[in-house]
Amino acid sequence: MILAHTHYREVRARLRNPPNAVPDRGIDLRRKPEPVVEVLPEVTRAFWWPPQVTEIAIDRTPPSVVDIQIAVSIHFQISVLDIRSSRRTKDVVLPRHVAMYLARKLTLSSMPRIGFHFNKRDHTTVLHAWHKIGRMIAEGHPVADDVAQLMEQLG
Repeated sequence: MILAHTHYREVRARLRNPPNAVPDRGIDLRRKPEPVVEVLPEVTRAFWWPPQVTEIAIDRTPPSVVDIQIAVSIHFQISVLDIRSSRRTKDVVLPRHVAMYLARKLTLSSMPRIGFHFNKRDHTTVLHAWHKIGRMIAEGHPVADDVAQLMEQLG
């Protein structure tokens, strides 16, 4: 009984003043003692500031679905509203499918998100456009040149 009581007191004492306590911020269980290293400010400035640039990386963000719709509408000379509409005429369906194909190829958007940009269409419509335009490109259809031009234009 006495042994348990002294052990209890030791545990309470360690909880009151833990070795990893940070003043005014509580206990940091992951805290390890930091090594003491003195670095002169002149040395730090000389070696680390300004940073030495060896390469320049150009961060090209992928085009958005709206950018693709605009580029396709200009290329095929129809309005963006026609691409987004529910019309099923031949002069609108092919540019819409090309825009869906390019959106899937050039953006990081999912198929449901791409379908949402085309008048809330289903993801299977985007998948159908992907397969259809891919098949036309493989067969050497003239739409392959249009897709190549648009891909070069969009990046």
